[in-house]
Amino acid sequence: MDPVNCSPGVTQQSAEVNALNFKLLYDDTFSDVSLNRKSLFRHQDGWETLRLRNAQFAASFDHALLAAVAIANQTGSTEDQQAVTPIRTGIGDTMAAASYPANRAVDTADAGVATANQAIADALAQFIALMNQGVAALQSVLVTAAGGASTPSQTKAPAA
Repeated sequence: MDPVNCSPGVTQQSAEVNALNFKLLYDDTFSDVSLNRKSLFRHQDGWETLRLRNAQFAASFDHALLAAVAIANQTGSTEDQQAVTPIRTGIGDTMAAASYPANRAVDTADAGVATANQAIADALAQFIALMNQGVAALQSVLVTAAGGASTPSQTKAPAA
């Protein structure tokens, strides 16, 4: 108590301690605010970096795709362009292979492919014929084993 005024009061030391406590609380609070703000900025920077990377990848992919299209247009690597050749658009499309003009040599080379294909078709037909014979032989054995046409009940007319 203050002996002069006879009323309770706040001493100078107590006021300074309170002021320091409020300053520490203020500093701590705004330090947290600052830290949160910096963390938020790092987070936003991370997302912005990812968006930029995705945009760069999309641009690179678009560039590669357009380059591939340009190359395909220049080299004729599409299906439609491959089918349109001087061999197929010439006047000799219906001519026999022996009478092709000299610039149609590619078609005469295709005759070897046709011969090979025919040989494969002939071998396949022969294989199918052999398989049919084997099936017929197995069928007769199965009918006999199952008591088919070789049993008397199958070879004689039933008694009336």
